[in-house]
Amino acid sequence: MPKPTEQSGPLAGHVRRGATYRSPLAASGVLAMGDWIRDDLPDLLWPALYLAHQGTTDAARDFVRWQEDVLADLDALGAPIEDRRIVTECLDGRLTGLDRLAERIPASKGIVVRRAADRGLLPEPVANALTTYRQRPAAWLTDREPSDPELDDVRLLSKAVLEAVTDGHREAVLKCLKIWAAVQAGTYSADGTIIELLKFYPNDVATRSQADTVVRASWGSSRGAMLA
Repeated sequence: MPKPTEQSGPLAGHVRRGATYRSPLAASGVLAMGDWIRDDLPDLLWPALYLAHQGTTDAARDFVRWQEDVLADLDALGAPIEDRRIVTECLDGRLTGLDRLAERIPASKGIVVRRAADRGLLPEPVANALTTYRQRPAAWLTDREPSDPELDDVRLLSKAVLEAVTDGHREAVLKCLKIWAAVQAGTYSADGTIIELLKFYPNDVATRSQADTVVRASWGSSRGAMLA
């Protein structure tokens, strides 16, 4: 860990390198800045499109119920308990996660699609927009051939990306799908303070901003650990 070069003033404790000041941890080179918009948002396009179509982050509860439904159906299949954490990680809203789940449990394809239909998670505008995403993971999620985007598709895609990029709460809700899946499966663990903060998220307006920050930080740390 490099020693701070600044001993006084507002940047005391920081390390100066040229015209840049960083904390000792950032200056150590251990941290790597991630670009979730480029690296992760395309994989989370399904929930991003659905929330944009519904016009409210409250619609995320539909995905939470879908997670619960799918997990219950997979349990009924008798999936090995040692696979539960792996299975749960495939239900965080990522398209690649659905492909991993289908590879591990082929029968899950039908369950995922049927339960998505039950919860109305693939309305026509969302399914149409997804179909324009050529060579996307989990192409089996919709029963349509790839097509060129029409104006309505472009508008919904633009809205979904813009809201995920510019609205910190929308970003946090998308990232919280990972936590909610783990909660549904009984594999989530955190200290009491975080659990209390997330217990009524995102309905508790008084703590929503603080919870948003916790969710984004938790997601970033888990993502970094996975990459490492």
